[in-house]
Amino acid sequence: MCRQNFSCVLLLFSTVILILISCKQASPEQDEPKALAEESSSMSIKRMYDIDLTENLYVEIAEKTPELKQLEEQIEKLRKAQEDSTKVFAAYIKKNELYYSSARQHMESIRDSVLKQKTRKLIESSQEKYRLNISRQQELLKTVMQKMNALNDLNESLKINKTIPLIEKYQKEKKPSVKAIEGFSKQLDQVLKLQDSLTKKHEAAMPR
Repeated sequence: MCRQNFSCVLLLFSTVILILISCKQASPEQDEPKALAEESSSMSIKRMYDIDLTENLYVEIAEKTPELKQLEEQIEKLRKAQEDSTKVFAAYIKKNELYYSSARQHMESIRDSVLKQKTRKLIESSQEKYRLNISRQQELLKTVMQKMNALNDLNESLKINKTIPLIEKYQKEKKPSVKAIEGFSKQLDQVLKLQDSLTKKHEAAMPR
């Protein structure tokens, strides 16, 4: 029942995320995001690359959007619940794997070939029963992982869908003027011209 509820919750949140992604809401007027503030222009290029700008922008949006904030809180709870619900089973599997691995090592130390073969069959038979016994749990675990992966994929897509309008707004409103670059280019031309003139004068004065 617990696993069924978990799967239902995963399906519910996947549906909610799909709705949020496809929803073409008009973006409310808001202050410039802190992640895109002018101070960021003074950062080094390396520091800029170290920043997850998509995540930072999305966090700002989620903090101001109740349904997104609630969604992220519930997804975080799901991730914690996934960890709690699977770690016991993971430990159970690990112990069984460790046992059969060590049992094989002991079996390999048997010198009598007939007894060794009987012991090998005993281990294989026991391991086969164990695998059949946990097949249902393994299948459920696989299904849950697939659903969590789908949820994470949708969540990443949602972050991009919600932050693209912000970066496009930034591109439109904060596009730098070309005047500064044009002015620098003209200064560069003047210095290049002077450099060329001095170089030619120096070459002409050199003895032949």
